[in-house]
Amino acid sequence: QLISLKAELSRKQEEVEKAKLKETYIRPVPKLKKEPKRNAGVEERSNKDVEITEEEVNLLKKSKEVLELKTSLYNKLQSGHLVQEPGKSDYLVDFKQKADDYVSENDNVKTDGTALEIDGSANQKDSDHSDSFSDSDSEWLVFYV
Repeated sequence: QLISLKAELSRKQEEVEKAKLKETYIRPVPKLKKEPKRNAGVEERSNKDVEITEEEVNLLKKSKEVLELKTSLYNKLQSGHLVQEPGKSDYLVDFKQKADDYVSENDNVKTDGTALEIDGSANQKDSDHSDSFSDSDSEWLVFYV
């Protein structure tokens, strides 16, 4: 009987503690979210940065014109119209050879974009190149540093 009384007493004490906890528990008030601070004039400055001024437009036009002039000059040099034998040494690029290579490449291309075989020499280079990589018995090149 003494044990049952002690058990009953402990149950009652637990109930009292739970009741006290329920009464004292206060649900926390949710915190208000503060809006982030904004620097004064940020939007105005960003809009100003986005706007393209008339000066920038003129600069872009001038740049485009200069690039078009350079392109036309390069095309003339490449085609061989501006390169003469006496002044040939002034250029670091052999535009005449480059023009000849360009013409020969265009002559070897069909209308559908595939290369023509001229005595098998055009495709022979490609097949030799691919065969060198496919041979597992080929020698390895060693580079020393």
